[in-house]
Amino acid sequence: MHVYFTPRARASLLRMAQRWREKARIPEIFASDIGIVIARLASVPTSGQVAKRSASRVVYRMGTEKTKLHVYYVVNSANAQVTVLHVWSQLRGAPPKL
Repeated sequence: MHVYFTPRARASLLRMAQRWREKARIPEIFASDIGIVIARLASVPTSGQVAKRSASRVVYRMGTEKTKLHVYYVVNSANAQVTVLHVWSQLRGAPPKL
């Protein structure tokens, strides 16, 4: 499957990556954690938890191990495509509006 990011998800990811580069003791963890999630999305996208289900789509959520992020995404099996909707810090408490 191909993994794509919406403009909002890409902007969030870039903003978080910048913060990790500037403030983290081990900034490489961010890239590693996100890389693991992207690889899982490409290989077994439906392994994430269902975050929201409606008549028109299922939104999944997959968490990173060390950086405490949630990646929210939809799967289009017909087009072999995963679209990341949000990259969200678990520390924010409430999930994003889906």
